[in-house]
Amino acid sequence: MIIISEELFKRNVDISDFIIFVFDENIYNDKYKEYVMSSRTLIVARTVRLIRGLSDKDYIGFKKKVYKYIDAKITNPDKKNMFDGWVR
Repeated sequence: MIIISEELFKRNVDISDFIIFVFDENIYNDKYKEYVMSSRTLIVARTVRLIRGLSDKDYIGFKKKVYKYIDAKITNPDKKNMFDGWVR
């Protein structure tokens, strides 16, 4: 998961923007308590649990939002960026 990458997310707090974008702020506030956000392992575990509970339709929507988030972070696709190697 890209959540573990310290190259992409320098601090755990930076992951919260990603989670809010991909899921939504209500899920973030409800499922990602302060103790979860203090550990990348817990963040990944909670995210995997949420993904496993998605319907097929919601899972496809989740994937589209992840791609959209990554695409928004790539400002110049011709130049090397932090997402090279993650998306092909």
